[in-house]
Amino acid sequence: MARDRKKLEDMNKRIAEGRQRVAEQEARIAELRRHGQSTEDASKLLNEIKQTLRLMQKHRDQLLRGK
Repeated sequence: MARDRKKLEDMNKRIAEGRQRVAEQEARIAELRRHGQSTEDASKLLNEIKQTLRLMQKHRDQLLRGK
């Protein structure tokens, strides 16, 4: 039981960190736009970060259902 709680706590921490990364990357993209620079690579990275975040959330949901 404590082990499951620890897994869930760790997953929630990773999800919060992932959300922070999304916000930071969105800010970088906005900055690039303000300076008239290409956002193509930064946007691709943002999409990858978001996909990873969705997978982490899905994994957390599976952990919750397993209880």
